[in-house]
Amino acid sequence: MPTDYTCRPGAWRRYGADPGGQADSTNAIAIACAVNGFAFDDVGGTYMVSGPIRVPSNCTISGKVNQTELVMLDPDTSLIVADETKGVTIEGIRFRVPAASAVATGVVVFFKCVECVCRNCDFSGFSWAGAWLYDARNCTVTQCYFHDSQGSLVDSADICVYNNSSDNIITDNRCFGGNFHGVLIQNPYNDAFPSRNLVARNHIVNHQAYGVCLYVPDEGDTHNHILDNRIEDIRGTFHRASGTGIYAAGGGAGGTVIDGNTLMRCCTETRFRIEAPGAIGIHGMTAANSPIAISNNVIDEMAHYDGILIVESAAQVIIIGNNVHLLSGNTEECPIRVELASQVTVKANILRRPPTDGRCILVYASGGAVADVTVSSNTCCGGNDSQIDFYSDEGGYFDQLLCFDNTCSGGGDAASCISVAAVNGATVSGNNCTSAKGVTFYIRDARDLKVANNTFNSEGPVSVVASGACTGSVYAASNSQNGAILDSAVGLLVE
Repeated sequence: MPTDYTCRPGAWRRYGADPGGQADSTNAIAIACAVNGFAFDDVGGTYMVSGPIRVPSNCTISGKVNQTELVMLDPDTSLIVADETKGVTIEGIRFRVPAASAVATGVVVFFKCVECVCRNCDFSGFSWAGAWLYDARNCTVTQCYFHDSQGSLVDSADICVYNNSSDNIITDNRCFGGNFHGVLIQNPYNDAFPSRNLVARNHIVNHQAYGVCLYVPDEGDTHNHILDNRIEDIRGTFHRASGTGIYAAGGGAGGTVIDGNTLMRCCTETRFRIEAPGAIGIHGMTAANSPIAISNNVIDEMAHYDGILIVESAAQVIIIGNNVHLLSGNTEECPIRVELASQVTVKANILRRPPTDGRCILVYASGGAVADVTVSSNTCCGGNDSQIDFYSDEGGYFDQLLCFDNTCSGGGDAASCISVAAVNGATVSGNNCTSAKGVTFYIRDARDLKVANNTFNSEGPVSVVASGACTGSVYAASNSQNGAILDSAVGLLVE
């Protein structure tokens, strides 16, 4: 029954809610939701809540923007819960949790919900999740602000898309929580597949582990899209082995699209090369996965680790049209690094680094085979090492490489523009390479290699060096070089 008939039906105060923050308003707000399709605060104020407020289907719970605050007195429980409902909207409310918790709870929870919306809300003080979508479908979290999270719960996130949640939209939020993740899309090791979720146009700043984390360990294709987000200052304080801006891991991340994002200053406190530290990291894809697309992203101010890193992956990965810049002093890492990964295409990227530092593109085979890698039409600027380096050690080797139509300008004395080693079957053609003093093209132990129609110019006396066993390999007369060719290789035909 209403307690204040002077308030309109649906107003929280009509059912006994206290905007002065003295009395517990949990039941009053819950009743307003239960008996009205529109439950609202019409005056602003601070309302104390001690337990979950359960919102029925087709109900909108609305606050006065920037004036309505709900304070959760019990940090070990969720605040707003839509449980197996449809058409719930939560809007215009500031949520605050004063104390930290060690329990996985969400401030707003959509559990097995359909077509629910949380928009224009403010979240602070939460410990595990601000907004938690659990087996939710076609739900939206938009225009919300997450900040000042508490505690140190593993896998905490501003927004968590969990279990079999699918076709949800996470858009235009400010994720400044400071906890583990900005947005986490997760399968908790139970054959669940969070699929076809869209994470777009969010601003994600200052998280301990990952900006956007897509973690699906069970094998399958989930086709999630990470588009047009701005991600900055992802620290990597968790075991000093995280810090990636966008991280997609596990055999269930097939079909992921990462397009049009801007990533800056990731891995700022990362110290160990474990998993895939970089601005964008792909780890553990299988040959059965649908292709992964990484396109049109801008990566800048990377003082530590790689721009784009593909590691221990067998799925087809297409890296196209990205612009990557590493800062001076980031000498060992690369704008693009492909490590123990096959079926990778690196095309039409612009890669920059100071001329005193290292590689632009590293394709790395260690202890095994890397096959079907194509590097084409990239612009590589600077770096006192091989600009495009197919590098192997510990018995690693390459099968079927294509390297063509790239433009490379090298750095200092140690720079070569393209280096190829331990290759079985490769074509290097149409590249335009200029090296400052160093060798422009280097070949070692390359079987069935075809080198044609390239320009290899060096400011030093030697443009091309070949060594090792190069049976069946041809350095064609169609190549142009201004320096000498030093050929000590066995089996190389220099036309």
